[in-house]
Amino acid sequence: MNLNFFQGSDIISIISLCYVMILAKQNTVICENKNKFYIISCILTILIVILEVLDRYTESLNGTYIIYMHILINILGFSLIPTVPFILIFSYYNGDNKLYNSILVFPLIINFVICIVSGFNGCVFLIGMNNQYSRGPLFIVPVIIGMLYFILLILIIKKETIDYGKDERILLYSILLIVACSCVAQIFLKNLYIVWSSVSFALVLNYIFLRDLQIKYDPITGIKNRFAYEIDLKKYKNNENVAVVMFDLNNLKLINDKKGHCKGDKVINASARIIKDSFKGVGVPYRIGGDEFCVICINVSKNLIDESLSQLTNGLEEVNKSSDIKIGLAFGYSFFKDSYENIYDVVENADIAMYKHKAILKKEVI
Repeated sequence: MNLNFFQGSDIISIISLCYVMILAKQNTVICENKNKFYIISCILTILIVILEVLDRYTESLNGTYIIYMHILINILGFSLIPTVPFILIFSYYNGDNKLYNSILVFPLIINFVICIVSGFNGCVFLIGMNNQYSRGPLFIVPVIIGMLYFILLILIIKKETIDYGKDERILLYSILLIVACSCVAQIFLKNLYIVWSSVSFALVLNYIFLRDLQIKYDPITGIKNRFAYEIDLKKYKNNENVAVVMFDLNNLKLINDKKGHCKGDKVINASARIIKDSFKGVGVPYRIGGDEFCVICINVSKNLIDESLSQLTNGLEEVNKSSDIKIGLAFGYSFFKDSYENIYDVVENADIAMYKHKAILKKEVI
């Protein structure tokens, strides 16, 4: 085995993670909670990489104190194995359920106790009198606990990223696959030190992925933004099975002026949530302007859109019952017709229909 190569990859891993931690700390757009746990997971990974380097270094030395140091390094290393996926879980899960949190942390405590005991009886790892490392009969326990957290992380990511596009989900799962493959490889090839280099690489890729999402998703509402809307319009440019629903949030400027922009942002967020919930499984929602939203639907019927708009109207009524600020949404939609050249004609006619509805709403207020 080329030891220098792995020491080189460790250095690259540490430097890369330090850079992305600095970038993550400066980035105020990504959710603060997500940022915090991401940075903690990077710090833990750096610590594990350093422990792995120290483990290889101390194994080449001799002496009683060196053996004790070697044992301590392995206790810390094996104890920290499950902590990275454990911490990453909380970057996607809000952690409000205290009972769930207690159950979640229990395997970490078990692993820590077993690793400490292993320093005396070699159940997880054994450092012989010649200072050589070997796996103990319970070596697989920290790995299994780590993998259980990793599987839970995948399940939570699957649930929390349900609104992501297909390409985005594939990219995210491929990042997770890198880590899974490296773990399997190191279990069977004990002299192959690639897990934590792979984890470092995956964390860097994950940060790039999150920054890419910032370009496509609106930070206030969490739905796709104008940039993503323009890209997706080009995909459906000549699609004859497309329908476009346009929305306009009424009186946003008045709300901002009288109640402040913080209240205005809450109204925008509530409107986006109602639109998203009403058109779930029907179309993709976008925020395309300050007070403008759009939903692009493929292969849907007029009845299905009407049902979604009826659900939206009911949702607005429910929200307005318990709110001091009444939310009003004007809407209109259009389907692709033979007389239309492309999807931009559909958008234009949906806009016209929306402004007609807006005029009706104003007359009703008067």
